[in-house]
Amino acid sequence: MPKVTGKGSVIQRDTSVSRNKCKVWELRVPVGRDLGSGEYKPISKRFHGTLSEANKALRELITQVEQGCVLRRSDMRFGEYADAWIEECKTTLAYNTWTHYQGRMKHIKHHLSDARLSEITPEVLTGVYKKLLEGDSASGNSLNENYVADIATTLHKLFWCAVKDRHIPSNPCDYAERPKIVRKERRTIRAAKIKTLLSKLDPIEPCQLVVIMAVKTGMRRGEVHGLSWGDVDLDELSINIRRNYTDAGELKEPKTEKGERIIPIPTSLIDDLMVRRVKQMEYATAHDLKVTEDTPLISNQFLERILPHASTRWWDRNRESLGFPSITLHELRHSYLSEMARRKVDPHVLQKLAGHAKFSTTADIYIHVDMEDKEEAVSKMDW
Repeated sequence: MPKVTGKGSVIQRDTSVSRNKCKVWELRVPVGRDLGSGEYKPISKRFHGTLSEANKALRELITQVEQGCVLRRSDMRFGEYADAWIEECKTTLAYNTWTHYQGRMKHIKHHLSDARLSEITPEVLTGVYKKLLEGDSASGNSLNENYVADIATTLHKLFWCAVKDRHIPSNPCDYAERPKIVRKERRTIRAAKIKTLLSKLDPIEPCQLVVIMAVKTGMRRGEVHGLSWGDVDLDELSINIRRNYTDAGELKEPKTEKGERIIPIPTSLIDDLMVRRVKQMEYATAHDLKVTEDTPLISNQFLERILPHASTRWWDRNRESLGFPSITLHELRHSYLSEMARRKVDPHVLQKLAGHAKFSTTADIYIHVDMEDKEEAVSKMDW
């Protein structure tokens, strides 16, 4: 519940008469910062009556505020609040998550920017979701069910904060009809095709090395981009995964404790790493630089770290010519983990290698692989 930070005040609004004869007042109760403006604005209320009645009403208002019964600003516009909320999220969310929130809010603001928060009902939201599915979006394109469901989830978080900030009494998302999430089948590639893919890749090229490491170690894109040579121990044949490089150009610790881990270097990866290091030494000589422990593995010719989306773009441009038109870069990591599950690697070992925060994520891979094997076995006996 909000805490009143002072005694409050009764302000005379009718200045044409003396204070004792005034009948129009403004009651002000000082509270915390207003998210919409970033300023410390009091809760105010217009009151008609005598001075003694106004003082009594002020005490009642203070009680209501401390019990959470008073709305701070019922006229707050959705667009204004959404902009402030997104800016607030920037300080607490990972960059990629924050950019996803930004993108989702654009579609909602396309319909609700000028609407008061208090005017947005479950029926209004249900109508907005329908319009987004039909193509009335910020981009002018129809959004799929899963993306609109993600929008609804983000919107629920925004309205929960609006309730907490006392702009609205309840969350309209609780009763709005939202699209159901359609679970997509995870796509993987089998060992034979992985070997074919590897034969077409050149570890000298940084973006191609990211792909190689995804299918040889199961590392995430941002984890590979976050590696420096000091994280690679060629004597102990291990990689210390301790940072993630974001598309905002920030080196961050993994989101969870499980994300920080040490994994063995596969024998076949050693030559790939050495080829890449020799190429970087050539770059260093050409530009009067040095390859040190702080030099990133995935770098440009000036030994500067490359943003992760560069690897995604390279894969998206070339995956069709490589023979994998529908496989995403992240699904290469998933293919590696699925192949380990298929070869009966202990699930707890796989969880540690993958850096999964929850064992249920690892278990899902096993269940998926097990079903694939069962279907394959049944198809061989389908007479």
